[in-house]
Amino acid sequence: MKHFTLALITLAAISSSAFSQPLHVEWRHSCLAPEWIGTEIVSVQALADGGCVATGRCCFYLYHGLYHGLYVTRLDSAGNELWERSYWTPYAGFPSWYAQACGISAAPDGGFIVACEISDPGYSEHAALLRLNENGDSLWAGRYSGSFSDCRAVVPTADHSFIACGTAPYPLFKIDSSGTLVWSFSSVVLFSDVKIAPDGSVFATGKDDSGICLFHCSATGDSIWLRNFGWSSLDMAKALQILPSGNLVIAGTTANAGAGGTDAFLICADSTGQSLWQHTYGTTADEFGASVAVTLDGGLLLAGFHHDVSVSAYEGYLVRTDELGDTLWTMLIPDSTNYLVFKSISSTRDSGYFVGGIRESEGVVLKLSHEALAADPRSIPHPSSVRLSSFPNPFNPATTISFSLPSASRTRLAVFDILGREIAVLTDKLYPAGVHQLIFDSASLPSGIYFARIQSGDLIATHKLLLLK
Repeated sequence: MKHFTLALITLAAISSSAFSQPLHVEWRHSCLAPEWIGTEIVSVQALADGGCVATGRCCFYLYHGLYHGLYVTRLDSAGNELWERSYWTPYAGFPSWYAQACGISAAPDGGFIVACEISDPGYSEHAALLRLNENGDSLWAGRYSGSFSDCRAVVPTADHSFIACGTAPYPLFKIDSSGTLVWSFSSVVLFSDVKIAPDGSVFATGKDDSGICLFHCSATGDSIWLRNFGWSSLDMAKALQILPSGNLVIAGTTANAGAGGTDAFLICADSTGQSLWQHTYGTTADEFGASVAVTLDGGLLLAGFHHDVSVSAYEGYLVRTDELGDTLWTMLIPDSTNYLVFKSISSTRDSGYFVGGIRESEGVVLKLSHEALAADPRSIPHPSSVRLSSFPNPFNPATTISFSLPSASRTRLAVFDILGREIAVLTDKLYPAGVHQLIFDSASLPSGIYFARIQSGDLIATHKLLLLK
């Protein structure tokens, strides 16, 4: 596939306690082949070589019917596609109406294992795992659990086996390196994510009749404890992380707490399952928490999406917190299609992040750059004047223009050529105080010197841009 340029991505730091410049979008990759009518990316994982692997589903029409197949792609550190594959589709002779990947992990031998949900022509759903080599070739596949089940996540173990989680009747199970079932845990819990502790024991999070749950078992599948958290039985846990301290963090969504509507949440517990803190994040609109990554300084970066019903728009949503879950900054990332949803986030080896999700009808992977750390980001004051910068500069074909405002004001940002002719208006609206970012796409412009000019109230600043093609 190819890189794509969003017509306009605004990264709005809507917390007054923001870093001076939270994150840059280094590149964006679109996952959509000509023969497909749509794709989704639901899981992305950073790899040791600096690239990433992402998975989800692809959709297409065949024989007058709509089919869904597994989709996996591997990208290098610059966002270039190394390979992409579809699996378990009628094209390959697989008799399934529906197949979707839910999670992916790197295997110790350099290959990958994919957690899947498939349905056969009889409409029975099955949990499944697909084992791939480093080039995306299928090594083996297996179905597990009973009918009307799925597999949500899978992780490797120290003995080259795998632990997978999903829905009842066996929501947690272990397989060996060849896919043979080793043990399974029977429960009515619906697990959404699983992690392996340094001692080899297993933690899983999900939902039971009481709401959010956190489960701990031994490496052999023997139950140690199960704890419940949250605000009501309708809360939904989506992701789990084990922190360097040994504490655990659950990310998800609640409709029964917070600012109103649906809100994202983070819940932290210690290794014995005792609650340490819980926070909700959101506005009076709807926010959904989908995934969480650990930051360089031990804080957290929550990824999901924001839904504003009044304008029928879905926007990417990021919340940066400290180690106690207190908000440092929040970013909304709109798109010209009015549909950009984040499903997964993974920390990179250079302290940046890969984010996977959906942009209208196509899967998308974004690389977010390393953020500059401050001793106490909340102590950074608003600037006394308007400031303007860009990265990269020189650039081709797009650059991120950052501007900081000392107070809320109507702000106009435009780009001029060297003769003083206005060639683009990037924004002209009211902004709150703080740091904001826009993507300037120069794909249709010739090489040369350009100037970005911002006016916010009575304050004016100009910044030189160098386009090299």
